[in-house]
Amino acid sequence: MLGMRHTCCSYPWVRNLDDALKGGVLRLMDPTEVEEIQEEERYLARRLETLMEDFTKKLQEMKMPFSKFMEEYWWPRMQEVKKERDDMSVDDLQAMRESALS
Repeated sequence: MLGMRHTCCSYPWVRNLDDALKGGVLRLMDPTEVEEIQEEERYLARRLETLMEDFTKKLQEMKMPFSKFMEEYWWPRMQEVKKERDDMSVDDLQAMRESALS
């Protein structure tokens, strides 16, 4: 929902990971490329940390089965996060990236 990129490996779209492994199309990403992506998305990593803290706190507060918590609280919350991300302007995103680098 945050739009973070996967950085351990890359592969063309396949039905499943087994197909990618068997076909030899899975490749580890260049460490320099990984570092660049992680640097660019540092603000998203911070956002993820905040969301996970919220997740843990709310799960403990609400004292309900995990499946019910996911359905009633977490899924709607993640939809809000996705909408916030989708509504951000290019300038907003650039400002967030720049503040994460400093």
